[in-house]
Amino acid sequence: MYNQKDRIDNNWLAIPLIVDFRTFRFNMTTFDYCINKGYDLHYPPWTWKKAFEYAKLLTECTGKPGIRLINAKSEDTKFFVVLCQSLGIPFLVEDINLSIKKSGFRNDEYIKKLEIVKELFENHYIESWLDEDEIKQWIKAPYPISIEDQPIFSPKAEQVNSKKFSINGMLFDILTSYYMPGGSSFLGGAGIVITKHSKYHDEIFKYIEILIDKKYPYFTYLNISMTPFEKVHGSKCENNEKEESKMDQCNSVIGTPGTFPYYFIYNGKIHIVYLNHVVSNGLVNRITINMDSEAFLNDSELRKVFKSDTYNCNYSASYDHNRIAYYDQFRLEFPLSHNETIILKSMRDYHGGFNEKQTNKKVCSIYDEYLKDAKPIQFPYNVL
Repeated sequence: MYNQKDRIDNNWLAIPLIVDFRTFRFNMTTFDYCINKGYDLHYPPWTWKKAFEYAKLLTECTGKPGIRLINAKSEDTKFFVVLCQSLGIPFLVEDINLSIKKSGFRNDEYIKKLEIVKELFENHYIESWLDEDEIKQWIKAPYPISIEDQPIFSPKAEQVNSKKFSINGMLFDILTSYYMPGGSSFLGGAGIVITKHSKYHDEIFKYIEILIDKKYPYFTYLNISMTPFEKVHGSKCENNEKEESKMDQCNSVIGTPGTFPYYFIYNGKIHIVYLNHVVSNGLVNRITINMDSEAFLNDSELRKVFKSDTYNCNYSASYDHNRIAYYDQFRLEFPLSHNETIILKSMRDYHGGFNEKQTNKKVCSIYDEYLKDAKPIQFPYNVL
């Protein structure tokens, strides 16, 4: 715990509260499509140079820009910060000859490193993200004489809500569980600062103590997935270390709503049956047999084996109580009678497996790895 008298340079105390990540993801369908057309594309790992080369190939393949930014305030700045930190470009450098600090972007070595973005922007391999009408007005207006006169451009209106647009190739995005070229990611966030001019030092510090105390829910709910501190999880991941019961594992197998194919062997033959996943938040998930599927209607043996009932997840399979049970990651134990069960094998690991939603435990472990490996945003990048 921080001491109440602690200050950085005897001026202030800063407590991080919220962690903020940005990373990079890509559309595997687009990659596969372009690979099949003969383009030399490969899945990660990549460097930034390779990612920008792929942006060119994706643009040529699809006729649309290969990279885009998630459109929100300062995302272009964060993109530039991540790139500079990954390439080892400092914001300020020491000029020994002149005994001054100056911009790192005036260094020939660093200018050379940044040349990898020249073709990206000149040839529009990255999609424009700012309101073009605002830019045109700015071009026509007198050149700003101070930083206060420089406008902040808005993102394109149709791209502000990131859920409403698709990813053609690659996207600089908010972290969920994706790969970042160059082994680097943006690590920022928000916090509370107590300055030497604060009038209520003791009261503010007690407030912070309560806010970040693990006995209370405030801190974990401020950070749903992860907090700024290692081994302190957000509300989504705080119970991640607990071992899952067979009931939880069964719920996980059928945790995606929809209708899905399963196969099983019965009387020496392979049969396919479609199960409807009925997901209940916080309750027991269930399945029903899809009696209208073509596979069911054309298989007389299926109609003899299955009945039109609802089956609930449980610790063990039961014919009398209509219970199914977890067998392994893609298999369920299903009761056919009082003394006979079969194993229903999901096809999701074969068909569309790459698009299968990752388990909460897997996602939380990815968050942990990112927090360990991410490079904190460096001063003065953090004040841009």
